[in-house]
Amino acid sequence: MNRRQTRQVATTLGLVLTMATVGSHAASIGYSFSTGTVAEGSNAQIAALLGDNATVSGSFTYDTAGATYAGNTGALGLGGNAELYLRATSDIVGTVGGFSFSDATGGIALSNNNPAPYPYLDTLQMGADLSPAVGSNQVPSQVPRNLVYFETGGYRLHNVRLLWLSGQGGAGDFLSGPNLPEQLPIDFSGRLALDFVLSTDPGNLANTPYYSRTVFFDGLVLSPVPEPSAFALFLTGLLGMGLLASSRQRQD
Repeated sequence: MNRRQTRQVATTLGLVLTMATVGSHAASIGYSFSTGTVAEGSNAQIAALLGDNATVSGSFTYDTAGATYAGNTGALGLGGNAELYLRATSDIVGTVGGFSFSDATGGIALSNNNPAPYPYLDTLQMGADLSPAVGSNQVPSQVPRNLVYFETGGYRLHNVRLLWLSGQGGAGDFLSGPNLPEQLPIDFSGRLALDFVLSTDPGNLANTPYYSRTVFFDGLVLSPVPEPSAFALFLTGLLGMGLLASSRQRQD
């Protein structure tokens, strides 16, 4: 190709990439995630059941347009001072230690510029299901739970939480307001928590401290997954470039 043809191809490629980028921002975003091994502060017995070298990996879809604002968690009786968005995530799937879990939808609770005595300036927590209020060890029975759980050693997985906290994993002041961010954090790491209850007492009616059966994993990293539509658009553009180049060569 001559210089004029090269410029045409470059322009076409730039247009294709721009269209793909615009399309990805306008729709939901798919993410894959992975963690390091079990972190300090975990329930040792359950961690041993999962395995010394267990890590968590999986994927989900994040969709700000499909989310529903439910209100402030404090006003809702769930404790804390976070803005709660239901159905902000969907198609949650994951594996850990040879076990798997999934949930059709999940929610996100976020706090921006927390005042003292909150230990973290900004917090963002994604949960497969809702967690108990601060000071409570039970989730209200009327709250639906859709997590497809697994059981091991007499324990049942009750919730999956992904957390990002200012001052942890390289996170600074990462939220700019009370609304859901356009994208989830990918420039710093977070923490993943697996909350368990006894298989014989799934409602935790014994009132055991709820978070005493949690297993933590640090080094939570998200990676955006290209949307099929954007990828198809990109391939279509490449095909068009190839046809353009071929046509120019025949004309020469």
